[in-house]
Amino acid sequence: MTYQVSRAIDYRLQWVKNNQDVFNLHPGAATESTNDADQDMEGGRHESESFLSQSFHGSRRHLRSLAINALTIVTELGRPTFFITFTCNVHWPEFDEQLLSGQTPYGI
Repeated sequence: MTYQVSRAIDYRLQWVKNNQDVFNLHPGAATESTNDADQDMEGGRHESESFLSQSFHGSRRHLRSLAINALTIVTELGRPTFFITFTCNVHWPEFDEQLLSGQTPYGI
C-alpha cells in the first residue's frame, strides 16, 4: 500500500514538473542560462524554478495556507480551550440516519 501511495505522489510530481511551461505559472522565472552545467538534462530548467501549487498537499504553499488559516481562526476566536479528537465507525446507524439519499459519510 505504501509503495502505491509513493508511486502516485511521484507521478503527480513528474506531471507537475513536465507541465510547468504549459501553464506558464511563473513567467518571470524563465531565464536562459549561459552555463551548460546549470541546465537540467530534461529541458534546461533549474530544479529550484519548479512550482508546486497550493492544491498539492504537502507543498510549501499548502502548508503556509494551513498555517495562515489556523492563525486567522485563533485571531478571530481566541486560543482554543480544548483540543478533542474522536474516532468512530462511519457505518454506525446514527450516521446513516443523518445522511441524505446518495451521500456518504466520507463527503466524497
